[in-house]
Amino acid sequence: MKFKKQKASGSFLFFCVLFFLYSVPNALAQITLNSKEPTSNPSSPASSRLTSQLTSQLKNYRIVSLNPALTEILFALGLGESIVGTTTFSSYPEAAKKISTVGSYFLPHFEKILNLKPTHVLVYKEGEPSIFEFLKKSKIPTLIFDSRSLKDYPKTLTLLGQTFHKSSEASHLIEIWNSYFFPNQTATHKTASISVISSATKSNPASLPTQKTSLINSPLSLAIQVDHNPLLVAGNDTFLSQALENCGYKNSFSLSGYQKISVESFSLKKPAIILVLGQLNSKTSFAEVQNFWHKNPFTKQSAVILADADSLSRLAPRLPAAVQSLCEHLRSKLETTQL
Repeated sequence: MKFKKQKASGSFLFFCVLFFLYSVPNALAQITLNSKEPTSNPSSPASSRLTSQLTSQLKNYRIVSLNPALTEILFALGLGESIVGTTTFSSYPEAAKKISTVGSYFLPHFEKILNLKPTHVLVYKEGEPSIFEFLKKSKIPTLIFDSRSLKDYPKTLTLLGQTFHKSSEASHLIEIWNSYFFPNQTATHKTASISVISSATKSNPASLPTQKTSLINSPLSLAIQVDHNPLLVAGNDTFLSQALENCGYKNSFSLSGYQKISVESFSLKKPAIILVLGQLNSKTSFAEVQNFWHKNPFTKQSAVILADADSLSRLAPRLPAAVQSLCEHLRSKLETTQL
């Protein structure tokens, strides 16, 4: 009997230990959960610390933007103060002009980039191949984006928002973009207005339509001339071509991207409208281009119109307003010239 009592006592102690090991950690975990500060309270110490950390982190970013469109997007996301380097034509917003430049988009100065000690370099895939070789060798964190289609813009914003802790701002800009260019794909359609865009880009307020309506009954042929010598046109898969389709215009050239073509090939298309982007060679004026096409027997009846390259050639927040303005201008031309 004495041996049995000892055995029973040992079993009792064993179960007590098991109970202690199981219950105490759970009790401590419950106490810890109950004692946590509510994260939804913006005035809580934890929330204040998080805000302080994010602010400090933004100051530590040193971003070099190798495209004017990317520079605009960064400012729209509230990351302007984190940009330490841009390219020659980064002219918007006004504050972008004060940032150090590292050369042109196609020919940046690599040494200048290194001297800026960037934490990130932003570039489009269409850049000069030597840029990517340099960035790979220098081991600088690089974000590479597509910039051909209207659908590439939301992808760019999403990645930038995730990388630089600006997802909320990115979502807001994406919503504006989609409500203008893809209204049928927007679950909850809201009126897009430049007053909303201006909060991020500081544009002048102006209304945007809630949905696009064709300005004409049947599509008019249109050619988008990007340069004159050599003659360079935008294909129908480019973002400006896609945007103008919403206004009732069809690109004369079923090409991919931006391609050089001959004057003969261009002339045979006989586009109703020749849209000339203002990024011409410094030695070529718009008046010369206009005169060139009007002397051509195939295009003498075409309406040759100068477009604002600063806003229309960039996949950036100002594009919806710029496209709307252009469409209204084309409609006015259409009514006066009866193309």
